[in-house]
Amino acid sequence: MIAIDDYFLREAWSYFAKTPFNFSLVDCTSITVLKTAGATNIATFDKEFAKLKEVVVIR
Repeated sequence: MIAIDDYFLREAWSYFAKTPFNFSLVDCTSITVLKTAGATNIATFDKEFAKLKEVVVIR
């Protein structure tokens, strides 16, 4: 579990405001944490994540 501080919230909101995909703010927060951690894999059933070229979706 990761505490979402002001940095993550600002970054997630920025991504949310500009993304062409149908991501929620929670999705954008997950993407922000993923990128900050240098990770590339995400376990999700949300098909929208498959549109991200830099992310590998694990189902």
